[in-house]
Amino acid sequence: PYPDLSVVMFRMSTSDDRSDNDLNTALIRHLHADGRIFVSSTTVDGVLWLRLAALCFRTHKEHVDLLMEMIEEGVSSVTA
Repeated sequence: PYPDLSVVMFRMSTSDDRSDNDLNTALIRHLHADGRIFVSSTTVDGVLWLRLAALCFRTHKEHVDLLMEMIEEGVSSVTA
């Protein structure tokens, strides 16, 4: 089907504890430092979430795949 424009919230979680906010802060800093794809953040009930807003019609699967690679690299970096 024709793709919808959307916003997706996600976060790295090691527990149900809000201490994961520090890990997610480090992850978003890693993604921002990389600079290839911009991800924003938001806080809901004291829990930090990362947000991808795929609002441009020029956003394709290859961009999402690249973001997934960046996230994997970031998770490895911040949990090492």
